[in-house]
Amino acid sequence: MLDMVMLAHTNTGKERTLKEWGYVLGEAGFSRYTITPIHTVQSVIQAFP
Repeated sequence: MLDMVMLAHTNTGKERTLKEWGYVLGEAGFSRYTITPIHTVQSVIQAFP
């Protein structure tokens, strides 16, 4: 879910940094990931177990 959507619907949603995404993905069990910026506001995150 997009962090911006969460921000619009909750009081605690936020936009995450690359470091924060790395932490979240690591805690979820993903040892490898890539974050690719695209020509919009969002980026594509690919996570691998």
